[in-house]
Amino acid sequence: MPLWATGVGSMVCIHSTEDRLVELLFHAALDDGLYIARRGFMALSLTITDDHCDALIASVDSFLTTLTALTPHL
Repeated sequence: MPLWATGVGSMVCIHSTEDRLVELLFHAALDDGLYIARRGFMALSLTITDDHCDALIASVDSFLTTLTALTPHL
């Protein structure tokens, strides 16, 4: 997938070669009850638990699985 993350310290940003993929990830995460900024920004804090991280990973995995099924050329 043309998605990757960069960050420094507690700031993380999801990037893509296609901006629409980050926007779609934003909406998929919202559907899963998670909030990331529309442009892919996330901030980590001490209140984030392993369960929060697991939920984000599961949401991104589900998004990528669906995206791959719908658009195998990516």
